Amino acid sequence: MLFRKNQVTKCTKAPATDRQYQAVALVLSSERLRQYALTTGIISNNKYNGPKHILLPQHDFIRSYFHSLLPYIEHSEEVRTKLASMKVNEAMGLLLELYPELRTFLFDFDDPNKPGLEEFMLRNFHYNVPLENLAKLSGRSLTGFKREFTANLRRRLRDG
Repeated sequence: MLFRKNQVTKCTKAPATDRQYQAVALVLSSERLRQYALTTGIISNNKYNGPKHILLPQHDFIRSYFHSLLPYIEHSEEVRTKLASMKVNEAMGLLLELYPELRTFLFDFDDPNKPGLEEFMLRNFHYNVPLENLAKLSGRSLTGFKREFTANLRRRLRDG
């Protein structure tokens, strides 16, 4: 199941009587999604207006992916950040390959709690993407992005 960002959620699962209960949750933070969009060239110009949660149909690839996470969970102290990051990127690629209609669900960054532009640019300026994409990924229109960027630059120059 996928849940939209900023949603309070409560799930109740009843384990089978003949098996050990296991649950794995994967959090795709806005920052992680933005980074993935920047590195893969994904841009979604549509605003998501669908349900706040989506029950994905069962698929062998999804089931296999979550089974592949178990060794990482069991040996979490040995897992390096880079390996964990690769597994999260794998999940996003898998979701988009199997369910391309999730593009808007995952990459709609219109948010009243958008990241600060200076912080966003310091983390992402090195990606070679068009300005329009940077604006969209920061949750701003191109005009708003340019206006805020210019205002930040003037303030930094004035304040030294």
